[in-house]
Amino acid sequence: EKLIFSNFCKLCETVSSSHDRKVKIRILKEYINSLRSKCFNANFHILLRFFLPHLDRDRGAYGIKEHNLAKIYIRILDLPKEGKDAAMLLNFRNPTNTAGNDLTTDFAEVAYWILKNRCGDTTNIHLGEVNSCLDRLAEEHAGHNPRAVDDILIELLRKMSALEQKWLMRLILKSMRLGLGNKILLDIYHPDSMELFDVSNSLLKVSTLLKDPSIRLHEMEISLFEPFRPMLSERCDIDKMDFTDEYFIDEKLDGERFQIHFKNGKFKYFSRNGFEFTDNYGEDKESGYYTSLLAGQIKHDVQSFILDGEMMGWHTNRKCFVTKGNNIDVKKLRVGDAVQSCFCAFDIVYYNGSVLTNKPLVDRLKILESVFQPLNGVIVHTPRFTVNKNEDILKALNSAIDNQLEGIVVKEPKSRYKANSRNSGWYKIKPEYSDGALVELDLLIIGGYYGDGKRKGNVNQFLLGLAISNKGDNFQQYSSLCRVGSGYTILELSELLTKLNPHWHKFRPGKVPNFLLLSKEKPDLWIEPSKSNVLQVKASEVVRSDLYHFGYTLRFPRVEKVRYDKCWDDCLTTHSFAEIVKEYSAKLTYGHIKKKRNAEGKVIDQIASNTSLNVKKIGDLFVGKEICILTGNNVITKSALEVLVIEQGGTVVTAPGVQTYCVIAGDMNVRVKNVIAAKKHIVTSPKWLQDCVDMGKLIPFEQNIVLSAPQRKKIAMAKRAKLDDTNTEDMTSLLLMIESIPVPDDGYPTLTDKVLLELDLELFGERSPYSFFRGVHIFFYKNSEEYNFMSTQEIIFKFHAGIIDETITEATNYIVVLYMSGVTLSHVKDFCEKCPSKQFRIVHKSWIMDCCAQKKLI
Repeated sequence: EKLIFSNFCKLCETVSSSHDRKVKIRILKEYINSLRSKCFNANFHILLRFFLPHLDRDRGAYGIKEHNLAKIYIRILDLPKEGKDAAMLLNFRNPTNTAGNDLTTDFAEVAYWILKNRCGDTTNIHLGEVNSCLDRLAEEHAGHNPRAVDDILIELLRKMSALEQKWLMRLILKSMRLGLGNKILLDIYHPDSMELFDVSNSLLKVSTLLKDPSIRLHEMEISLFEPFRPMLSERCDIDKMDFTDEYFIDEKLDGERFQIHFKNGKFKYFSRNGFEFTDNYGEDKESGYYTSLLAGQIKHDVQSFILDGEMMGWHTNRKCFVTKGNNIDVKKLRVGDAVQSCFCAFDIVYYNGSVLTNKPLVDRLKILESVFQPLNGVIVHTPRFTVNKNEDILKALNSAIDNQLEGIVVKEPKSRYKANSRNSGWYKIKPEYSDGALVELDLLIIGGYYGDGKRKGNVNQFLLGLAISNKGDNFQQYSSLCRVGSGYTILELSELLTKLNPHWHKFRPGKVPNFLLLSKEKPDLWIEPSKSNVLQVKASEVVRSDLYHFGYTLRFPRVEKVRYDKCWDDCLTTHSFAEIVKEYSAKLTYGHIKKKRNAEGKVIDQIASNTSLNVKKIGDLFVGKEICILTGNNVITKSALEVLVIEQGGTVVTAPGVQTYCVIAGDMNVRVKNVIAAKKHIVTSPKWLQDCVDMGKLIPFEQNIVLSAPQRKKIAMAKRAKLDDTNTEDMTSLLLMIESIPVPDDGYPTLTDKVLLELDLELFGERSPYSFFRGVHIFFYKNSEEYNFMSTQEIIFKFHAGIIDETITEATNYIVVLYMSGVTLSHVKDFCEKCPSKQFRIVHKSWIMDCCAQKKLI
C-alpha cells in the first residue's frame, strides 16, 4: 500500500501541535502499529528518513537553506520584493513578523501562512514520489547543477497544498520540529533502534534488520565499511578527580574525529557523525593522493581494519600539526597545499575479520602497533604514556599547556570500546575545566540574535566587540570579535534583557551605524554602546576568522558574569586584547594548573578544626580512626557525615590513604567508582556510619553493605558471616510494638512493584531517581565460586528497588554479565540459547553503574 504524503503531513501536524509528550508518543505508536498490521514485512526506511531527516546518512546534502527557499517562493508567487510577504520570508527570524496570529521564527510556518490562501487542495502524491524527488535534489546538488535543483523544487511546490509544502520544507531543511528526541522516535519504531543506529549510523540498516519489535537484538557488532558513532570522553575537572590506578595519557588532538575502514586495498573514510569523505581522500591508492600515501604504510599481513583517530593538518614546512583554530578544514586540503592531511590513530575496533570492541584497550593498542608503519604527514600513533597517580596527570596537563595543546585524555587500560558512550573509561581534561585557569575578558555587547524553539522571538545570543584604541578623539568605534550564547542562566539572561530590550534597533545592511565595525557576521539587532552592558567572557584560545572585523575570534567563548559594576566604556580595547594574545601565545590560559586538593591522607583543615566549625566532641566512637567521606546521599549530606565523625573523635581526610579505616560513599560519581575499582579500602554506605552512631558502637562491616574491600578483608567478612553470630539484637520489644499497631478492618493495601512504580510516575513524572530500577528484573550471570557474595552491582541494583532473578524467566528484562576468568561472550550466548525466554538484553556490569551515576534507567 502506497502512503499518501498529505496523510503523513496531517499526522506530523497533529503530533507537532500537541503539547503533551505522552500524547505525541501514543499517536506515533498507533500509526506505526497500524502500518505493521496492514503489511508486516513493510520496509519503513522511507518513513524513518522522513521522521528523522537529520539522521539520514544515505542521502547527500541538498544545498538548500531558508534564504534559497525564500527567493524561490518570491519568484514562483511573483511577490513584490519590497512587499510584506517577501519581507516575512527573507526575515523570518524577526519576531515582529506574525503568522497565524502567533509569534513564530520557523521558516516553514511563516511560508505556510503566506501560501495558505494561494495554493490548491491536497494532492495524492505519495511518499515514494517525494523520496525520489529528494534523491534527485541531492544528486543534482552533488553534480553542481543549481538550475536543476531549482527546477525539481519548483515542480514539487507547484503540485502541493500549503500544508504539504510546509512539511516538505521541514524535510529539506532537516528540522521536523515534532517535539520528540531522536531516541524516542527510534524507540517508537523498535526498542533496539537507537543502539543499532549508534553502531551503524544507518537508518537503512535499522529498518532492514529491526522489522519485528518483539525480536530483540542482543549484541551489536561494528561492521566494516559502515560508519558508527565513536566512543567519547567524559569531561573532567582535574581538581575534582581522584585517579588511583594505572592510566594511559593521550594528547588531546585538535582535528576532526575520523574512522578509516580498509579491506583488500579498498579504503573508506567517515566523520564522527557518519558522513563519508572517501571521495576527498581516495578509495584506493590509484584514485586519491592521500590514500596513495597511506596504502604504502599498511603492513603486508594486514587484510582489514577499522581505525579510530583524529585527522589532523600537518604543516609540511614547519613539520608540525596545525589546529582547527587556524581555519584549516582537513577534509578540503589539496595536493600542493602547505598543510596536508595526517591521521593520528589512537584505537582499533576491527582487525582481520574480527571485532575488537570487547577487548580491553591495552590489548587493542598492541594490535594497533602491528597495523601500519608510522610516517609523519601521513599516519602516526597518538603520543601516549602511562601514569598511576593524580600528580602525574597534573604534570601531563601542565606539559600540554606549555606545548600549546588543547588538553589531555585519560584512559583506563581495561576499558572496552563502547560506541557513542561518554561514560566508559575515557576522560578528557582541558585547562578551561579548572576554575581560575582562563583569562577573563571584558567585552561590550554591540548586537543581538533572536533564538529558535522555546526562545523564539527573544534575544538569546550576543555579538561582542572591542573598543578601537583611539588617538585622543572623542568618537569611539567598536570592532566585532565574537558571538556568545552560553554561560548564563535563563534568569540571568532575562534580567539582562530587561535592561537591553528598550534599546535594540533592527539591523539593516544598508544602514550600519558608524560606530559599529563588522565583517561577514551580521547581528539581527544592534544597540548604542552607552545603553549596553559589559560581559565577562572566558574562552580557550584566539583563532583567525574573517567573520569578524577584528580578524580574530574566540574559540568556545562563554559568559562568566554580567559586569553591572562596570561602565560601558570600560570594556577591553583592541590594543589591550592584542597584548593579552601576545602574552599567552593565543592560548588564553594563565599558566600551570595548581593542585588544589590536599595531599592523600591529609586532614581537611576546615573540618579537622572542631572549634572553627563549633563541633563539640561528644563521644569516643571513632577515636584513632581516619575516615574518608567521599559523598553523601538524599538522606544525609557529606557535611553532616563529616560532623558525625568529628563529634565521635574521629579524623576526616580528603582522600583515602594507608591509615584510612574506611571510605563512606553515597551518591555515585567518577571518583567513587575509581576508589571502588581500586579495591584498596573498605568502601561502605553512609548508613553504616549512621547506624554506628545510633547504636553507640562500631558495627562490623558486612558483605551486604560493603561496596568494595581488599580481598583479605572480604575473606574475613565471609568467615565472620558464617561463624560469628554475636552481632544479633533482641527484637522482642520491637516486635511487640509492631504487633500493638491496630490493623484496619479491610487490611493494609498491598504495595506491589506496579503500584509503587505508578506512585513514582505520579510524584516525579518519570521513574524516581531513588528507585529507578523498580519493576526491572535482572539475572546476574556469574561464577558462584568466584562470586560467593553479592557483587557491588547487585547491591546497587537491589538498593534502587531492582528485582534479582535467581533463574531466567519470562519477566527477566536484562542479563548482566559479571567479569569471570575464562568466560567469553560465546559462553554467555550459548547459555542464553537454552533459556525458555528471549525477551531480554545482555549488558555489561558497567551499565548498572552508569544508570546509578545518571540516576535513571538508560
